[in-house]
Amino acid sequence: MLKAVNKQIDSCKKKIIKRALEDKILSEKIEYMTSIKGVGVLTAVVLIAETNGFALIKNQKQLASYAGYDIKKINLVRGKGGQKKDM
Repeated sequence: MLKAVNKQIDSCKKKIIKRALEDKILSEKIEYMTSIKGVGVLTAVVLIAETNGFALIKNQKQLASYAGYDIKKINLVRGKGGQKKDM
């Protein structure tokens, strides 16, 4: 049973990727995104689909928030004794 389910999942993934790569604009976005280390075709397709081709994302902060990251810039300076401390 589990083998059959995994086989169906693999088949669906292949179909999704095939359809996505058939579209020129989508294919270009996928190619750009998969140039990022760790981002595969399926991840790129899902992200593009969920953000409506990034039309719903207005800035980097929104994208980071969507992805579940809390990115903040930290300034580190060296204090007495050469230890780093947050400013």
